[in-house]
Amino acid sequence: MSTGKGAAREIKDTVGPHGIGDINARGERLVEWCGEHDYFITNTGTQFQNQPRRCWTGMSPGDRGRNQIDFIIAPKRFRNYAILSSKSMPGTDCGSGHVPLVCVMRIKLKKLKKPKQTLKFQYDALKKNVEPKRKFNVTIENKFAVLDELTEVEQKWGQKKECTENLSQRKRIGSTKNG
Repeated sequence: MSTGKGAAREIKDTVGPHGIGDINARGERLVEWCGEHDYFITNTGTQFQNQPRRCWTGMSPGDRGRNQIDFIIAPKRFRNYAILSSKSMPGTDCGSGHVPLVCVMRIKLKKLKKPKQTLKFQYDALKKNVEPKRKFNVTIENKFAVLDELTEVEQKWGQKKECTENLSQRKRIGSTKNG
C-alpha cells in the first residue's frame, strides 16, 4: 500500500487506532478489501476504545501470546448510528484458542408490503362449463343494454369494464387471484 496521506486516511477510516499487534500480509489484504468496498473493522476501535483484554481474539498454544485475529466487518454507513459496541469476551470456555466476539447493533426492520392482488380472468373455465357461461352472458347482456344509452365512447368503455369486473368477482366466475 502506498504511504500517502490519502491512503493513511483510508486505512484509519477502515481500521482505527486501537488494534492490538502488528498487521501481516493477510491483514493488509483485509484492510484493502474493506477500503475498496466501503467496510470498516468494528473491533479495532474505530469508534470506541476497549480495554486491551477486550480486544484480543486469539491465544497461541501454551498461552505464549495473544493476538487480534478475528474481526467483525460492517459497512461504513452503519458506523455512526447502528453499531453501538464491539468487543471480545475473554474467559468464555468455548474449547478453542479463539475468543468469541460480540457486536451490539441497533436494527430497525422494515415492514414488507404485500403485493397488490390482481384479478385475472380464467377464460378456460368459462369455455368448459356451459351453465356458468350462460348465466354470465345473460347478466352481462342485461347490464350492457342499460349502458348503450351513454353517448361517449370513453364512458361506455369504462362502465363496461367495471361492470364485467364486478360481475365476475361477485359470481366467482372466470377469475382468479394473481394468476
